[in-house]
Amino acid sequence: MKNKYIIFFLLIFYFFFQISTLDYGLRINDINYIKNHYLDEEIINKFREKKKIKKKHNVDANENWVYRYKLYSVNADEVNSVMGLSKINPKEKKFDPQVYKYGGAFIYPLGLYFYTLEKLNILKDVSSKTILQGDKLIDQIYFYGRFFVLICFILSCYFLYKCLIIFSNKTNSLLFSSLYLFAPGSIIYSQVMKPHWYSLLWINLAIYFCLKYIKKKPSNYYLLYISIFLGLAIGSSLAFVPFYFFLIFVLFYLDKKKFLNFRKIFFIFLSSFSVFLITNPYILINFSNFFFEANNEYSWVLKEFDLKNVFLFFSTSYMQGFGILLSLITVFYSIKEFRKKKRHNKKIILFSYLLFLTGAFVGSYALWHIQFRYIPYILPLSIIFLSYKLRNKKKYLLICALFITIMQTIPLKIAYFDENSNKFSTRLNSAIWINNEIVNKEKVLCPTDPSPYYYPPINFKKAVIKEECEYNVLVLREPKEIKNYDNIIKKFAPRFQFSQIPLVYSHINPLIIVLKN
Repeated sequence: MKNKYIIFFLLIFYFFFQISTLDYGLRINDINYIKNHYLDEEIINKFREKKKIKKKHNVDANENWVYRYKLYSVNADEVNSVMGLSKINPKEKKFDPQVYKYGGAFIYPLGLYFYTLEKLNILKDVSSKTILQGDKLIDQIYFYGRFFVLICFILSCYFLYKCLIIFSNKTNSLLFSSLYLFAPGSIIYSQVMKPHWYSLLWINLAIYFCLKYIKKKPSNYYLLYISIFLGLAIGSSLAFVPFYFFLIFVLFYLDKKKFLNFRKIFFIFLSSFSVFLITNPYILINFSNFFFEANNEYSWVLKEFDLKNVFLFFSTSYMQGFGILLSLITVFYSIKEFRKKKRHNKKIILFSYLLFLTGAFVGSYALWHIQFRYIPYILPLSIIFLSYKLRNKKKYLLICALFITIMQTIPLKIAYFDENSNKFSTRLNSAIWINNEIVNKEKVLCPTDPSPYYYPPINFKKAVIKEECEYNVLVLREPKEIKNYDNIIKKFAPRFQFSQIPLVYSHINPLIIVLKN
């Protein structure tokens, strides 16, 4: 009886654990020269239409850059959700978000959620006028948007737990659920207003009804539920298309009673595609814009593709996102399963390797440590696979994996706290130093493309930025890159970071260096 409720205590604990840092990076708007900067309608329109201010190396242009620090967050592309919502106006019957990178199955529920907050007088409506007039409104939008994603992810864990107890005992299911929650990737993306970890709710629901169909009894209702949740998953992000085909493939091969005929498979495709179109109608209506955005979004992937990075993806991103020991255990048991003589199992394992390769190819253009975000469905699939393989094993291996995962996560969580810290924030402290030692002394900075996730929030109104410059400021996503620079005059490093195992990720309290040319 006690085990029955422990999952709820675990989820409640995780809720408070994550909400404690949900406002990370929002202190930028407390800096006087950013807080007091006026945003006019023209700037808001540039923001809404995603028009970039060109790199003009003079003070007047620099002042325009401040708008990014008022409206963007420290997470790259998190602003896309706000851009999409700001273009939707139900009163004027405008429902096209004009931002298709994040699907309608994410944008519209997020908009409905914000609309509910508005009716409850918790938040003003998201529009260009309210962003102009509302003090700190943009910070509230990011906070409550992250809150929305966090709730959806916690719900996804509950349905994952429901999947696990089909195969395993409740103790092991709780341990696996903890691995799911505290994986570094979950710590990062459960508090970002993006669809990657939000969509795991639909992924896990689709898996749950797939398992019910296979293990309990074949039912047309289960097929309908699978279709709906698969449609919502790919409707949230097209990055989930590989998982879509994988789940149908698994459903077909594990259907021992041969209930799943061609007509029923066609029903799944038709129903899920209908859900996708219902939640993303403007992909068809405004297909030219969608195609243009998609072409711009993914052209850099092929342009900088390097085969060697596919192999590096496993160590630099996969293990960093899903946990070092959990990843190694998954690979070990998948190879062990593949060596068995069961033909169906081999095909499923091969297909799962293709899922991994999809993420590796898409994420191989650079050695970033957040490219696992392209294949978030690998996390619940790995955990369900291991719950089946380890169902009769002792739980010591799971406890060890959980311990290593938490040790991997602690420095990352500290970085989220430090992002807003006067003492430990690399972003805030580097801005103060650059203002005092370079900007206020009218020394010349090198040109850059300033954004809050890429460049410290310096006083751009006073900054002198020219091609012929004295100082260059760099944010290093890869800590080992620092050895490439000899002329460093100042370094702002997070408290916990190692060159080969970068426990601090990408945009959160990054390593910042100042170079003298």
